[in-house]
Amino acid sequence: KATVSVLNCVAHTEASSALAKEPSGAMSDMTDDAKQELHEIWTLFSELSCRARQVADNSISIQELPALLRALGQNPSEAEMAEIYAKADPMGTQSVQYNTFLQFAGGLVSNREQDIVEAFRVFDREGKAQLHTGDLRHAMCTLGEKFDDIEVDEMIKEAGVKGGEGMINYEDFAKKITQT
Repeated sequence: KATVSVLNCVAHTEASSALAKEPSGAMSDMTDDAKQELHEIWTLFSELSCRARQVADNSISIQELPALLRALGQNPSEAEMAEIYAKADPMGTQSVQYNTFLQFAGGLVSNREQDIVEAFRVFDREGKAQLHTGDLRHAMCTLGEKFDDIEVDEMIKEAGVKGGEGMINYEDFAKKITQT
């Protein structure tokens, strides 16, 4: 639970602006787990959408795209959605195919690790990719989605505190939580 929650809390810092940009090599940058997650989310939305529209083309209605993006932990603005609509449905069919979805969603998932690193970098006073456990605890208990002490303790344990100084390498931590 803590891993998913930290992704949702921290990754929102820059993810919305990345939505409207074309990702480079989106699928090649994704882990197998990320590809599986995208496929599962798409399948759920597609089955419901196709059933409601009485079609069998494995697409989703363009109107369902914001909900699908929210299921991926994104919260695009109306302006960002306008750009996404233009790219996702250039022919005006009012539906989005899986391959088109992957062009956008692949970039979202593959950017999570970097988004998390950038968010933690704000707390890195010395620029050494190290975060003190006290800073992590403060951020997770007071900013964004607030965690309780037990959840933060779980995150710190998962992060792998190095040495007796209570420091976490947040680049390694971001990699670890995005690959689970």
